[in-house]
Parts: sequence; C-alpha cells; structure tokens
Amino acid sequence: MINRRNDRRRRLMSEEYVSTFVEADNSAADDAPSEEKTESAKRAYAFGADRRSQLKTTDLFPKKIWVITLCGLVLFGGVAVLNLLNFYAPAWRPYIGDASVQAIALTGSGTLASWMLSMMLLLTGLASLQIFALRKHRCDDYGGTYRIWLIVPPIFFVASIAAIVNFEAIIFHLASLAQLTSVANESLIPMTIKLSLLALVMVRMLFEIRDSKAAFSMLVVAWLAIAISTVLNTQWAENRIGSQELAMAYPNAVLVATISLLLAHLLYVRFVYLHAHGAIAVKKRAAAKAKVKRAARSVAEEKNLAKATEEAGHETKAQSNERSRRKSAKAAKKATPVQPAATKSEPAKVKPAQPEPASSSAKKKSTTMSDFQALLKQKQAEKAAAGKDSEQGSSAKAPLASAREGADENEAVIKMSKSERRRARKAAKAKRRAA
Repeated sequence: MINRRNDRRRRLMSEEYVSTFVEADNSAADDAPSEEKTESAKRAYAFGADRRSQLKTTDLFPKKIWVITLCGLVLFGGVAVLNLLNFYAPAWRPYIGDASVQAIALTGSGTLASWMLSMMLLLTGLASLQIFALRKHRCDDYGGTYRIWLIVPPIFFVASIAAIVNFEAIIFHLASLAQLTSVANESLIPMTIKLSLLALVMVRMLFEIRDSKAAFSMLVVAWLAIAISTVLNTQWAENRIGSQELAMAYPNAVLVATISLLLAHLLYVRFVYLHAHGAIAVKKRAAAKAKVKRAARSVAEEKNLAKATEEAGHETKAQSNERSRRKSAKAAKKATPVQPAATKSEPAKVKPAQPEPASSSAKKKSTTMSDFQALLKQKQAEKAAAGKDSEQGSSAKAPLASAREGADENEAVIKMSKSERRRARKAAKAKRRAA
C-alpha cells in the first residue's frame, strides 16, 4: 500500500512540472516497481492458496434447510429413476445387451444401485466424523456422550464397502462349511439378533440427536426401513413373498434407509454447527421440572394470598366493629351521663356532679366540704381505673375518656368562684332552653 501511494505521488509530480534532472528522477521512480517484481517472482501462487483462504470441513456441509431438502428430493428422484430402468430393462435387452441390463438392475454387483448405496454410506460416515469433531467441544457434556460418534463412522465405512463387495456370500460359504446354513435358514434367531442389535443402536442414536426434531424424524424413518429390509432378507420372507415382489421391495427398502440416514446426519451436522455458534437455543432438560415447581409455587402463593385476604377481612371487620362501638359510646355519652369505670379498688361508685334544672339550682349555690371530699375521692378512683383500663384493651377507652372529661369539668367547677358558677349555670340553662 505504501509503495502504491508513493507511485501516485510521483506521477502527480511528474504531470505538474518537468524536471531538468531526468536521470535522477527516473532512478528514484524505478526502485519500488523493482521490489514488487521481485516479491511477485518469489510467489508461485496467489494469496487465495493460503490456508486461511481455503474452505474448512464445516463449509462442505449445507447449513440451509432448502439445500438439504433439495438433496433429499434429488436422491429419492434417483431411486425412482433406478426403478424405472429396472422395470424396462428386460424389454431393452436386445438393444443394450446383458451387461447393460445387469448394470441398471436393483440387485447384484456392479450396478448403479450398489454404487449409489456405497457413495451415500461413505458420505454418511464423513458426516458422522464431522459431528464428532464438533460435539467433542461441548462444554456441558460431562459424561462424554460424544464418544458414540467414534463408533458410527467405521460402521458406515464397512457398509459402503459391503455395498460393492459381496460379503454376504462369503459369510454364507463359511456357514455352509460349518454346517450352520440349514439351521440359520429355518430359524428366526438370526433375524431376532439383528433386530435387537439394530434397536439398541438406534435407541442410543435417537437419544443422542433428540434435540433436533428433523434429524430425529429422519432417523425414525431410517430405523423402520432398515427393520423392513432385515426382515425381507431372510428365508422366512422368501417362503411367504413372491420372488418378483421381494426383488423390488428389498433393494428399495435399503435405498430408502440409506437416504434417510444421510439426511439425518446432514440435518444433525447443521444443528450442531448452528448450536455451537449460538444460532439455535436448545431448551433445557429441566424445563418440565421447572414448570412443576412454578405451578406448585403459584398454588402456594394463591393460598397465602387467600389467607392474607381473609386476615385482612377479619381485621377490617374488627376495625368496623371498633368504630361502631366508639360511635355508640359517643352517642350514649351525648344521650346519658357517663358513669366512671368500676374497679376493685373502689369502695363504692360515686356519681359525678351533673347539672340540674333551674328549680333546684338555688339550693346548690354553695359547695359543701362533703362534696369536695367526694370529688377528690372520685378523681383518685379515676386515676387508678385509668391505669388498669390501659392494660385491659381498647374496649374501656371510651368510658375512661368520658370519666376524665367529667372529672375535668368537676375540677373546673371547684376552682370557679361563686359569680363564675352563677354565670355557668345561666349559660347551661340558656342552652337547654334553646335546645
């Protein structure tokens, strides 16, 4: 970049003016291009050949659903084409020859179907290797469940070789030498053992890919297709199904199972890659337990809320009762004179002095010594009653308050002079008349 900027500056300078010393300018301008020529002469390839510019193994597998769906449709279309070729092959025998008929058949060695099986199984093994390369870096896999993906690739590689090489004929020949062929053909024990092993492997794989729903469904389809092909590849099925129908059903079941396995692995590669890069959020296993805990917590909160509302209702009822009691006490105070609270320490109840009508006011103009002593005793009794009523509760507050008011009035009456008492009696009389 620096050399290019220097070249641009030199060109601009040469366009603006012409120097008289041409030899010096040309020598300075030719230094940078010579260096670039030497650097380009050292590199035989461009920067695209560097490792950072090359594709990674994860780039070789599709990450979009529509691409994987298109691959599946192409593969199933290829199976349909193979079935059509196999159906019309006998009619084309005079024109294409026996070798071509054998090449487009669904069964046998050296056929298009066997080549297709071998390639799909090989790609499935490579996809399982890529899954292992990604899964081993998961942080919360404390049990090391990713190691299952080390067992899967060798199985697919051996199966891809078996799609071309007839290992089955070799095994049957060895069994005939050991005189086990007749026993194996007549019993269902070999088929049962195969299905049991298949069930164990598939259950383990379903548990491994349970987070990806698409891969899970394709693996279930592959499981059913492999089970059907295993049952069809027995002497028991040959005795009950026609040879022509069996020749069509067995290879198609194998092809469908292989395509389903490949699509399941491609979908799971995509899922693991996106999950590793944070593009997919997987739900936690304890989601159901959390829901149960939330439900129990909500029920407990509802019960607590109901209890709180009931207690609040009881409190409001008690408060309303207290208010009504206070109102009734005030009304009784206004209606009738309030008596002081009775206590154990009181020798006898003493009634406070109350205003009397005008007819008897002339008789009680002067306060005697006995009335003064009675008022003092009443005041002492009220003080003792007030101390005890404060401990008993709020029910005796209204009478005590009224008693205190009466005592204060009596004290005021005692302290007043004769003239003041006359004026107070006249004012009370005027109030009664007005009422």
